[in-house]
Amino acid sequence: MTFFSINARAPVVLQSADSFHERIEPTRESYIISAIRGYDTAAFTLHGEEDYLIDWFKHGLVRDLTFRGPDGAEAWNGFISRLSLSIGGITRTVSVDKTANRVNYIYTALDTGNNPPTAGVQTTITENDTVSQAAIGIKEVYVTATGGEATSTNAAVAALTELSKLSTPLVGKTQSVGRGQPPSLQVQLRGYSYIGDWFIYSQTANSGTLAADVVVLAVLAADPNSVLSTDTVNIDANATATERYWEKSPGWKVIQDITARGQSVGGVGTRWAAGIYQGRRLTFKAAEGLDSNGVELSTNKHSPLYRSVYDGGDPYFDEAGQEVDYWHLRPDRIVYTQGISGNPKYVRKVAFTPPIGIVLTGDDDVDVEAVIERS
Repeated sequence: MTFFSINARAPVVLQSADSFHERIEPTRESYIISAIRGYDTAAFTLHGEEDYLIDWFKHGLVRDLTFRGPDGAEAWNGFISRLSLSIGGITRTVSVDKTANRVNYIYTALDTGNNPPTAGVQTTITENDTVSQAAIGIKEVYVTATGGEATSTNAAVAALTELSKLSTPLVGKTQSVGRGQPPSLQVQLRGYSYIGDWFIYSQTANSGTLAADVVVLAVLAADPNSVLSTDTVNIDANATATERYWEKSPGWKVIQDITARGQSVGGVGTRWAAGIYQGRRLTFKAAEGLDSNGVELSTNKHSPLYRSVYDGGDPYFDEAGQEVDYWHLRPDRIVYTQGISGNPKYVRKVAFTPPIGIVLTGDDDVDVEAVIERS
């Protein structure tokens, strides 16, 4: 029986027209939440009749999945990126990771009217697979012409050829020798920050600088799928002067680059965190932390967590002494551990695999703790 209530829906770009909704009962569910992406990755195994699993294998890519804890609170949300179907010793895999349905083909125009032909300016031609885009959303890539130079006619043909190779997810197949296991479907998921890797952010009309949070909002607004929310409720002001000009950069990479710069206030540098959480909204804020004297920063927005090495089951508690359920734990928090000397830990990553346990990874790559299933 699954620990979570897991609901599957049609891909976000289809939900206005496709009412598909299923509450699934998987096994071996797990997820990771990180301070640099928010909801990061997840996985589970689905069992059932062959026809049921085959249907999921054919139509499951990019479906929207939400994990909810026993109290109904959202624990994780994202989309399916890879499926592995195992039936009778044969495993077939399909993934959206290496597909693209918008190809921007870069070439140097070749003028064959001259003898010898002469090279002109660098040009980009764009080709789209609108059927694929309507099914999963726009996922684009830049491809440079082999040799660099081409006529406009040849470039158009090459762009369409590249599009035909990339727009259909390839199905891989492996076969195991021996007795087959019951049919199963391995499902791998990514959080919606990865949709930020699907589109290329280019703003070449204006130079100069803007505040960091303004540029971040411009990136979100450039999402051609309108999957990433532009809600500003969790986007804090960051006055760091940030270049307006960006060329051919994946959207989430731009946000990560800006986040990594942090902010300087009164001559003191402050690191920042960014991630996509509930409602596919971006949280962009100063990271939780302590000053050089070990005092919590005034910019901290979340109360610290507490644990003790002497507590059986290793529970976490808030400042009021109330236990915090594991599915409510998030990165970008400070954790104090009673019974261990040294500074408190900044949590970069939360990995939950019920009912086995949970691992919080600290800023020095040391696990804050590993919880083993309670007896």
